[in-house]
Amino acid sequence: MATYTTNYKLNKPTFAELADVRTFNGNMDIIDTVMNASQNSIAEPYDSTETYNEGDMVMYELYLYRCLEETTGTWDATKWERAYSASSGAGIVYPQDATKYLNGVGQWTVPAGGGGGVNYSTTEQVIGTWIDGKTIYQKTYVFNQSIPIQSSSYADITQEVPDYVDMDTIVTAFVTSNSKATDSVWCGMDNNTFCLYCAEGINADTLTITYTKVTV
Repeated sequence: MATYTTNYKLNKPTFAELADVRTFNGNMDIIDTVMNASQNSIAEPYDSTETYNEGDMVMYELYLYRCLEETTGTWDATKWERAYSASSGAGIVYPQDATKYLNGVGQWTVPAGGGGGVNYSTTEQVIGTWIDGKTIYQKTYVFNQSIPIQSSSYADITQEVPDYVDMDTIVTAFVTSNSKATDSVWCGMDNNTFCLYCAEGINADTLTITYTKVTV
């Protein structure tokens, strides 16, 4: 006899039962309904008939976005920056102008649900412990000039991040420009060069890395 999941009562057939596509479709309908309700509780889906102003939040293609300037009609990606869910604590809601927060004492805060405040400093900080027991450090690098990175391309940042020689595991990384931030990045060694890879095009002004260090 089939059993059911605790929260949403999804049907779990036993191995002795014949597969019934109606059972799987019923489960999918429940999941779709619950996920849509959860998504819409964070922000309403983008509506091309509405007029949005700076600071408004919407859901678009499963992502949360913050409006940069007044817009309406067909989705215009230049008028929005991708954000993170404040209610779920899934990440940090980034300010539009990142550079003014990076003077060594500025602070971006994690919204309710995401833990306490996190100081993004140009001075190396200890922020936790990695799964291998090593200390995790965090540091923000402010580039002297923007580094243009095309979508799905690399940039050599050996000179901009001289500390790379002391880094072991890169735990997280994200970059900012004066209009958006993204964590769709990777940084590490490639052919004896410390590189920054970005999945989407950006003129990177800052790079924040959390990392462990090589054991001396």
